Amino acid sequence: MHVWANLLIQIDEVSKPNFVTRSDGSVNTISFTGSVREIGGTGEVFENLVMYIGNGSDCQGGREGAFCFDVNGLSWTNGNFSLDATAPKELSVGAQSVFI
Repeated sequence: MHVWANLLIQIDEVSKPNFVTRSDGSVNTISFTGSVREIGGTGEVFENLVMYIGNGSDCQGGREGAFCFDVNGLSWTNGNFSLDATAPKELSVGAQSVFI
């Protein structure tokens, strides 16, 4: 069964330093915590979703050259997620946008 809903991905304030080291999968990784909830309806909070992080809005499909980053960990607790990924060496040096 497929159910369609408008979702809000809420990202908590980043507590780690706001820099990462490319190809470093242990110390200076990309880390986010937050939650995912339905917009409208009953405001349902979701858990156990499959999430991807990449340099474009469709990294799974490679849209406009986008690619997904290696996810080191994704855990869910009481409607909140913790996502940790390695910044790939293919990223350019400097500020980057990431998409979840």
